[in-house]
Amino acid sequence: MDNCYYVSVFSVKDTDPSVQTFIKDYKAKYQKEPDIFAMQGYNAALVLADSIKRVGTTDGVVVAKAMAETKDLSVASGKLTYDANHNPIMAASIISLEGGEPTLKEKISL
Repeated sequence: MDNCYYVSVFSVKDTDPSVQTFIKDYKAKYQKEPDIFAMQGYNAALVLADSIKRVGTTDGVVVAKAMAETKDLSVASGKLTYDANHNPIMAASIISLEGGEPTLKEKISL
């Protein structure tokens, strides 16, 4: 398959240092490349840990408020911020298939 494009928040071909560190650490532990679901799970854990650290408690209401206030947190896919509607704001990767292989064409930062 060629000339097929899609948008993702993760590509193993992304040269961003936070992405490459995540990939290296994941490969060392699991002996395979991470996929988007591994990255999203790891990002979620980072948001939770950062929120607990910022508020100094595990009280669910307090932590949820802190999570909603997350701004420019370094995560496995780059930087993450939540908007007023709790939507994640992060870079988007434009991926194309070339010879059936996913290839990062462009990363669009917001």
